[in-house]
Amino acid sequence: MAYEPTLEHLTSMDFKIETGGTTILFRDYDNRATLETYPANSIIAVANGADIRIQFNGGERILVDKLDITNITINGVLVTQVQATAINELNELYANVGSGIAPTITSSTSLASIVGNNINFTPTGTNVVTWSYDSLPTGIVSVEGQHKTLIGGSGLSAGTYNIIARATNYHGTDTKTITLTVSPVYTNMYSFEGLATNSYFSTGASVADNNTCPMYMAQGTTTGTPWTLWTWFKLSSSAPGANSARSIFSFGFFDHGYGWGQRCMFVAAAKSSAGGVDLRLYYGNTRYGNYVRFIHHGAALDAWHSLMIVYDGGNVNDGTGNAFSMAIDGTFITPTVTINGTGSADGVWCSSGSANRNTLKIGHNPGRDSEYLLVSELATFAADKTADLTSLHNGGNANLDLTPYSPAQWYRMGDDGDYAATPLMVNRGSLSNLDMTMQSGTVANYVSDVP
Repeated sequence: MAYEPTLEHLTSMDFKIETGGTTILFRDYDNRATLETYPANSIIAVANGADIRIQFNGGERILVDKLDITNITINGVLVTQVQATAINELNELYANVGSGIAPTITSSTSLASIVGNNINFTPTGTNVVTWSYDSLPTGIVSVEGQHKTLIGGSGLSAGTYNIIARATNYHGTDTKTITLTVSPVYTNMYSFEGLATNSYFSTGASVADNNTCPMYMAQGTTTGTPWTLWTWFKLSSSAPGANSARSIFSFGFFDHGYGWGQRCMFVAAAKSSAGGVDLRLYYGNTRYGNYVRFIHHGAALDAWHSLMIVYDGGNVNDGTGNAFSMAIDGTFITPTVTINGTGSADGVWCSSGSANRNTLKIGHNPGRDSEYLLVSELATFAADKTADLTSLHNGGNANLDLTPYSPAQWYRMGDDGDYAATPLMVNRGSLSNLDMTMQSGTVANYVSDVP
């Protein structure tokens, strides 16, 4: 087999700057086929006896050792047959960067990761010849042979790190600070169970900001502010008696002497006589018989379920209940809907005659203890979150940070320090003064059974 010399040992070569002006093409002298490419401003021509050597700027590597001046062309045109002049012609080509425009970094200046994860980041820019970095966090390195790409970082602690990215060409340098935010691993460790103490959470009657609750803003017979309720629940098969409802969430005035009372909204889980769980939603004034009722049959006992209830801002008193929709386990369902009454005399379906009509409660149903029902990660949103159903359900896993979804209220049921702070449960959402206090309970009500 005939010997094929390496690039270093060639004696003839044609050179060309590619169309973008940032890359030098080493081409075959005869047929102009590209043999190698190198960034502009990274190579230089020097004398080597009577011949010409092409090497990296720093001289650490020789690319072509002995080019014969009579066999060197630039885009097919023979270089001047004077060595010094030919070297100048070559170096003028090698230092060319097209339009003469300085580089620009176009990448985002923000990166996000989670503790334990690696990043893989390749910046973008225009008119860039070389990339370099300063202040790389421990464990993040540039890829060998592809120095602009950064990988690694799985060992970083939660926090913010600043990386200096530098893009360079013959005409200048662009520098940007890229902020890497490493978030802690999100975990859901606890849920709330009422236990035999009939414990529950309540905002209390004295909270002035309760009328900013998304549900309260939606009261009325025509239109209101759309809202979404999102939570996880689990009902044990050990719960005694079919149809014995256990409250997941409620808001509105509550009167022990009137059963379910004058609550604007009541969401509960009950054992079905046919087996499984009946999920119930009442919206209205149950004391005076004016309400919309939704019941869904068939959810499994002893299993965690995600629940989304959406009010779209429409008429809640049009006799159809169409202003509401419900989703269980990431899928919207068609519940049985019952319309009872036509609304109270003051034009709203919720009681307006009591000072504590806006009280919010989790796990409270008088006369029936809250044992056998678990609730986790309950949140409300002052918006229709239908489009976020799949991502919120998260494949049936409640290990999801809700912050990007902008909750108005968000109760973590023992997580984020609430376990130690009992009886207080802090609202992690945007509304102020809507923390809840545990009634008749202790840290024993926070259990490690979670979705």
